[in-house]
Amino acid sequence: MKKILSYITLMIFIVSTSFAIPAKPFRILATKDYRNLTVSFSEEEKPIIPFLLPKFVEPIKSVSSSKISFKIVLDENYKAKLTWLSPTGHKTKRFTIQISHDKETFFDLVEVEAIPVIDERQLYSFTDNRANVGVRYYRIMEEDETEKTFVYAPVQVTLVAIPAPSELVKCLQTEENNVIHIKTGDSRLVPILTTESGMGIPCDYKYNEATQTGVLKPLYYLAGGNYHLKVRLGNNESKYIVSVGDLEGMVF
Repeated sequence: MKKILSYITLMIFIVSTSFAIPAKPFRILATKDYRNLTVSFSEEEKPIIPFLLPKFVEPIKSVSSSKISFKIVLDENYKAKLTWLSPTGHKTKRFTIQISHDKETFFDLVEVEAIPVIDERQLYSFTDNRANVGVRYYRIMEEDETEKTFVYAPVQVTLVAIPAPSELVKCLQTEENNVIHIKTGDSRLVPILTTESGMGIPCDYKYNEATQTGVLKPLYYLAGGNYHLKVRLGNNESKYIVSVGDLEGMVF
């Protein structure tokens, strides 16, 4: 009998040491609470994820701007003046004016509340008071009373140069020709005078450290008309319009 008990005890020891199973983790995996952690939603309980809604996923397709007669002109102060007509067939709630410098990314400028009419077209306008040199694109987004959005094709505006502030650039008429005085505290400034078509005009330029003024003198007489003055300093460049009269000389 003792031999049998000893044999059983020995076998239990061998099994327990050879196939040791962590009892505590096994009991956790076997509990009912753990098995029920997988959550499923019924048809009525499906979660709503706003950025996955079709309204935000569908690509924006531009509508021809001719449908709203969208036009842009530069006014006498070189500001971009936008005009457009409301479309027919639905009630417009508001217009959003957007701007872009690369025709890819657009930013909101202003919202214009619309007059809610269906069959009568209304004229709207907006003036962008920034006169930035370069190319920019404007487009209009329309939202009707049903919250449907219409995106109209962008219109390009290019401003080559703007009038120079009188405190920075002054033009003087001499007996030989006209000279341009540029007020600057940096002797590294590089002025370039060109025709409207971009053809360079040879000039002499001298900088006076005492008066902090640069004098740009064209090497030949300038006929009446408009010219462009480019002022470069490092990677920065400003562009100005110079108007030359046959009698009175250069004016801004």
